[in-house]
Amino acid sequence: DDNCDGDTDGADAIDPRTWFSDSDGDGFGNPDYTTDACELPPGFVTNALDCDDFNPLVSPFGIEMCDGLDNDCNGETDEDEAIDAGEWFRDMDGDGFGSASSTTSSCSTPGGYVDNDDDCDDGRAAVNPDGAEVCNSIDDNCDGAVDEGFAVETYYRDSDGDTYGDSTDPIVSCSPVAGFSATAGDC
Repeated sequence: DDNCDGDTDGADAIDPRTWFSDSDGDGFGNPDYTTDACELPPGFVTNALDCDDFNPLVSPFGIEMCDGLDNDCNGETDEDEAIDAGEWFRDMDGDGFGSASSTTSSCSTPGGYVDNDDDCDDGRAAVNPDGAEVCNSIDDNCDGAVDEGFAVETYYRDSDGDTYGDSTDPIVSCSPVAGFSATAGDC
């Protein structure tokens, strides 16, 4: 009986259905391995949605991971939203240190990104945790202190050049500044 109706004379004939092999038991079938039968045979399912019928973790309901597989059968591998994708930090100045304010997720390092957020000024390549502190009113080594290791003094604007500055117009610097005096008291 090849028409699934139980008799051989052809009355009320029903064609057999096509079933898809589910070798990994995940509920999704292999479109390349089928059988025709009247009833669902063991190890077969009604759909042909599996993209890897030998891995039960790969199916349309699979969770995308960074493993070189198309875990969710959407035609893409190691997508940025994979559950184990790394967090990467933008390195605008190319000094090897990234900014916490600009991140992305990816299974591999995207161009222009690094694996740390240690840069305190991503617009200046010389300013980073490996930077040398210099006297410039900038935290050159990203340690939270400015001009450490230098003698910092207060200087006052000396508009008339008499070596006495205006106490209401101070600046702080680790070296003398033209047009300023270390002595306040100009009247």
